[in-house]
Parts: sequence; C-alpha cells; structure tokens
Amino acid sequence: MKSVTVRGAKALYFDAGQPAMADQPNIVFLHGSGCDHSLWGMQSRYFAFHGWNLYAVNLPGHGVGARLSEGPVLSTIEDMADWLVEFLDAAGIDACTLVGHSMGTLIGIEAASRYGDRFEHVILMGATAKMPVHPELLRAADAREEKAVDLMMDWGHGPVGHKGGNINAGTWAKGGAKQMVMPRVADGTLGIDMAACNAYEGGAEAVANLSGRITVIAAQRDKMTPSKNGKAIADAVEGGNFIFLPEIGHFMLGEAPNHSLSALKAAVR
Repeated sequence: MKSVTVRGAKALYFDAGQPAMADQPNIVFLHGSGCDHSLWGMQSRYFAFHGWNLYAVNLPGHGVGARLSEGPVLSTIEDMADWLVEFLDAAGIDACTLVGHSMGTLIGIEAASRYGDRFEHVILMGATAKMPVHPELLRAADAREEKAVDLMMDWGHGPVGHKGGNINAGTWAKGGAKQMVMPRVADGTLGIDMAACNAYEGGAEAVANLSGRITVIAAQRDKMTPSKNGKAIADAVEGGNFIFLPEIGHFMLGEAPNHSLSALKAAVR
C-alpha cells in the first residue's frame, strides 16, 4: 500500500507495486459502503500491469489493520467528493479515469459534476442517482449488528453468488465480501456510509451537470441499484455508454470477476 496525506491524515491506496509513470494514464478505483480497495481484486491489478497508473483508494476509516486509512469517517457524499479531489491533488493527479462502485458511484457523479475537468472518463458500476437504503438495513448498520452485513450480502448477490460457486477454488464470493465488510460494521463505519447514501439528494442535479465520457455498468440481478436506474443515468448524459451484465448481482466484482473485468476493459477502449 502507498499513502498520501489528505486533511492531515494518511490516505492509503493500492498500486499493485507498480510505480506511477508520467507517460501513462491514471485510473482511480473507489469502493462502496463498508468496503475498501480489496473490493476490486483482480480488476485493479489488471490495469496496473497493462499501462495504467493505479490508485485503488481506501476512504478515511476504511480498510483493515495496517491498511486502514486514517482520519474521521466522512458523513456526506458531498464531503466524500471533496475529499476525493483533495486526494487527487495530494497524489499529483491532474486528470484520471474514475471507476466507482455503489456508494463510490454517488461520490463519482457528485465529484464529476463539480470538478469535471479532473475526470476524463467516469465509469459507474452499480449506479443510481438516488440510493435509498432499506430502513431495517439502516437500523442494523447503525446498531452495529451483524445482521446488517448479512442483509447486504443477501440482497447484493445474484443466483451465482448465493450458490457458493466461485472461479477461485475453495472460495465463496458472498462469504469473502462479508469478511471484508464486517470490521466496518463493528466500528460503526458501515452505518455512517449507509446513512450518507440514504441522505444524498443531489444525484439528479449532479447527473444533469455531467459532461464528458460516462459509462454505466449494470447487473441484471442487482436488487440494491436496479439496472434500469443505471440505464437512466447513461441515457441522461449525451454520449453516455451502457454495459449490461446478465444474471449477476450488485457485488458483481467478486461474484463475476471475469465478466466485470471484461466490462471494464470494454469501457476504456
């Protein structure tokens, strides 16, 4: 992990051990609620070894152990968007391709609507302009109950994820995602993230202000951010691109890593 200082605190990011090169484009990966850089697994590593400068970010208060980004957990999507641009400044990134998942898509559309010149291409995975959270999930996350992450995993995976199969022998996408999120349930971070998503009202206005290159990657079995909502974002932006992944749920990156990577590769062509 590498780090830069943002707001006086250490902000961590994963670069797959590949130093940034001045002649390569930058790609920034931004995780969703309760997650961290490891959400992106093989997808981020691919770009690091195929001509991109990789920055898979841990938002403040996200990560595990020594890989926990410092600083207070941010409580609004607007502040997260400002923090993201401050991260770009600290890392010396003038412009980048931004890839966001779930809460990361809200941060992405908010940041790109206000700092459009910093984002050459915005790729949104599991996106919706308004992200209401089920009241029971909000309550359980705020109470730091394991039930919160169980609900996330149940609603966030499609048929493949629920069956337990995985292309990596001996692993389970749903169980692996739960392990990643559980520490952020225990310390209250997931509850803060969920509340921020639920409270964000600026999505429609942000989408209306988007310009430049926008790609939405949506999953057919996504119960948390339905694909029709992602399609609406792509349709609202002139030249917006839409990629549809059949039979996959919201946690598409772990449930179908190869399909997700193929979609990302198609998006950046």
